[in-house]
Amino acid sequence: MLYMNDKIVMQKINEMARLAYAINIARDNLGYSVRYINYKAIKKAVEALKVYDKLYFYGVKNTSQIKREYLQKLSSIGNYIWLTVDEMSKGGRAIDIERINPVTGRPMTGSTSAGCINVLLGINDFAIGTDGGGSVLGPAMSCNLYSIMAKGLGLEGKKLKKSTDGINFIPGIGIIAKDLFVCKDVLSNLIDLDDTIDFRNLKVGSPRKGDINLPIIGDVREDLYNIERALSKEGITVIDIDLKDVLKREDAIYKLNKAFEEVDIVITKEGPIDIFGLGDSVLGTMGYVGSYIQNSSGKYLLKVANMVNTTAITVPSENLGVGILIIAKEGNKYGTGAIKLAEIIDSNISHPKLFYEYFNTKEYDDILFEVN
Repeated sequence: MLYMNDKIVMQKINEMARLAYAINIARDNLGYSVRYINYKAIKKAVEALKVYDKLYFYGVKNTSQIKREYLQKLSSIGNYIWLTVDEMSKGGRAIDIERINPVTGRPMTGSTSAGCINVLLGINDFAIGTDGGGSVLGPAMSCNLYSIMAKGLGLEGKKLKKSTDGINFIPGIGIIAKDLFVCKDVLSNLIDLDDTIDFRNLKVGSPRKGDINLPIIGDVREDLYNIERALSKEGITVIDIDLKDVLKREDAIYKLNKAFEEVDIVITKEGPIDIFGLGDSVLGTMGYVGSYIQNSSGKYLLKVANMVNTTAITVPSENLGVGILIIAKEGNKYGTGAIKLAEIIDSNISHPKLFYEYFNTKEYDDILFEVN
């Protein structure tokens, strides 16, 4: 029988074993999803375990857009261990033709593509990325991961950029993880979240019936019925808003801005991401064929959430590459409210057990046969 001190010691040993596993997998993926491994993480982990029982390993997207002050805040958290610099899609493209989605087997969604891969593979507990036109939200949803893109809470990149379809924007900073509480914890260490806000006072809207139809899933509003019922039990009424014809970015920006004249938070569903098509503006410019492929990608409002300066959250559903998208207008009150709604929604979704068992396996076998 283990006593309390023994259990704590075992927990600390398990954390070091987890770090050893993470470094081994990172080395296997160096040059693929990993750009750089921070071996100083070992020393920091040893020091951290003198105080903490649980460690959180993280990777940072290989981009100059992430402000040093954000990275300094993360490194100052005693049990946050920076482990990798993560690769990204070439030129910030919305699809990454150099990497494969570990879940779907399709080309990885970009541009924070490798950050998601490294979370799924068990290298990191969370990834820090940038989102211009869906580059955090899209990859996370395609891998059935959670994400918070916090532009509406003030987390933004360094400089103005132009999207592949000619729209100027400053990227938002986002967090990707296997668990919503990890995303929220990381966010709370980067900014001050006001947990005293009563989310029941916020106005919430969803697409009208017939506005958005997803491949296989069907009508979004009908599919959100159980979510709407769960929110109703919490005293939240969801009203109809016009979100028809939001495939083009310019139209989606206009419709989302109009929606925010009526509501504070929009709840919708998107996907399957990059399974039946590829949501990439470069492809979309190449005639009817390219446009058809782009429009079959399952990407709608996630492409513009950052461009409208929102806080946006993805909550994975039980379906492959499909997730709930919660978009809040700019401001701490609305962003914090959106996180509370995400927690309610997540508690009402059942996730495939095998998916989590498969991607939570921590056995490392680089030699698969027995020597003896």
